[in-house]
Amino acid sequence: MAKLASSFPPPPAGRPAAPADLSWAFSLGRAPGSDQLAARMTRAALEALGTGSAHGARISRATGLACAHLLAHGCARRYRVALGVDGPRCSVTVTDYGFDLPSSGCVGDPVTRARAAGELSRELSAAAEGVRLEDVQVHHARDGAVLVRFTARLPVPGAAAAHTVPGQRTGPDGPGRAGGPGHDGGPSGRG
Repeated sequence: MAKLASSFPPPPAGRPAAPADLSWAFSLGRAPGSDQLAARMTRAALEALGTGSAHGARISRATGLACAHLLAHGCARRYRVALGVDGPRCSVTVTDYGFDLPSSGCVGDPVTRARAAGELSRELSAAAEGVRLEDVQVHHARDGAVLVRFTARLPVPGAAAAHTVPGQRTGPDGPGRAGGPGHDGGPSGRG
């Protein structure tokens, strides 16, 4: 299991933390379970940065789906996962571009690959429920290489507290949201 530690010192008392600006990448061998390992490593990195556990879990679940897609439709022996955090934005890229592809190639049916790319885009949005994914890209190159990329919004520390009305309930998804995953945002029964 990967364990990461944040290298950011805590801010001085009374000062807000500076927004994170970093990138982290790792390569994995094409093997059963490597998609799950990539998801766990992504979540560990996000937790080390202090990202909310709900956001980290959803982004890591989407990362695992992207890796599973690459394992199903790519053919390189290795692939790379890159995680970039720039303030309130987290970008994730999963690709086997730049890695050696088999000389025989592995190009599948373009219609099947296009259909799988569309399905992955929908699955990513469902996996990241409650986290807005932007700039979702799923690309299959002619030579068989695969690229999946998306950006997610991260919670801004202290922003929820600044917008919370005294006495208002705050749930894991922000002010006024009393439910967790699956909460429909409807009436809470409070009068």
